[in-house]
Amino acid sequence: MGCVTEYLKRHINDLGTDICVIEVFKASGELVSVSSHPDDDETPSPHYPPLQDLNLTSVETVPRSVLREVDRLGPNVDLVSNQSRKVVFKYYFIPQFIETRWEELNIWMHLSGHPNIVPFDKVVTERLDGTEDHIVGFTSLYIPGGTLDAIDKNPRDCGTFKLKWLLQLMSLVDDLTYKYGIQHQDIAPRNLLVDEAADSIMLFDFNFSARIGKGDPANTGGTPYFEDRDDVKGVIFTLYEIITHDESFRSLPHQDQHASSVLDMENWVKHAAVRLEAPVAAYRAELNAWIQRRKDGGNMKTFTDASAYIDWPDMPEPTRRFPYSNDRVDLELEPGVRPCWTTTRRNIKEGDFEIIQWQRPAQKMIKEGVWVYANGSVVDTSNEFQEPLQ
Repeated sequence: MGCVTEYLKRHINDLGTDICVIEVFKASGELVSVSSHPDDDETPSPHYPPLQDLNLTSVETVPRSVLREVDRLGPNVDLVSNQSRKVVFKYYFIPQFIETRWEELNIWMHLSGHPNIVPFDKVVTERLDGTEDHIVGFTSLYIPGGTLDAIDKNPRDCGTFKLKWLLQLMSLVDDLTYKYGIQHQDIAPRNLLVDEAADSIMLFDFNFSARIGKGDPANTGGTPYFEDRDDVKGVIFTLYEIITHDESFRSLPHQDQHASSVLDMENWVKHAAVRLEAPVAAYRAELNAWIQRRKDGGNMKTFTDASAYIDWPDMPEPTRRFPYSNDRVDLELEPGVRPCWTTTRRNIKEGDFEIIQWQRPAQKMIKEGVWVYANGSVVDTSNEFQEPLQ
């Protein structure tokens, strides 16, 4: 698999957006041929739930077609602009993310408004078959202050990790647990932003989050709750990593990560590049006092024990049906018609239903003055006035 990835990385920027298959020499990786024929297209086409499946209250929607690409931050995550305002767009085109994005969307939407959580922005939609809007992702506000894993690289005052930010993080985790019944399950410096204007930290990325006590870890659907991904442990390791830059303890599987590994250390050696506003002992004293309060408060067994717990329905089953065959052992299904959670473009016959296209030009091919939108449309604005982004 490693060689395949390397070969693809070598040629990806030179391929057209309609190319679905490449053939290379195994020894050298040199390109032999390409194909854009529909019969060769194994691109997955996952289910996108109708907007009506989501219990919207005061949340707004925005069409994917108006989001203009600013940067590609990572897999299925882009920085985009909407009416000259920067937001982060999270989406999916891989079937494994169908239920994960649904869970994250619902959690983030319900938690928006907390002063230490990056605000949820809008639900992103696409109109399919000309009649109904479907959910393809969502946006959150862009906070430009940078994440805590790179705080020492910030030359301004916010480059100092403040004691009050630790207090904010601990209070936030208390709210997630005792008020909302949610476990973030990925508390880490890379998921904590500095809001310079408010002089506070803000948590984001809820793609591993779950309702406490809900979900079977053995079930691949949705995002289950894992005791081994405890948020208290996440806070402990986060503070240790910020101060020492030592991430070795979290390189292990979650079940082998033990907070005692760092709590039992007599000294945490501060990295030379790290700036603190108080001695390391002061941070550890606040942390230890909070850990004791959490122990005294007892464990939350289930999310419904929280004072203002949040809940939402599972993603409804697709109404679209598609024929399955039993030629794949892993499906273990009898031949017939099943809900169409995902298929491939090769299996979709012309006229069956409309699919969502995600192809965009390679980044290095996008020239100055050319705007690329989230739906793949390209507009040349080199001779037009461009309103600056906020």
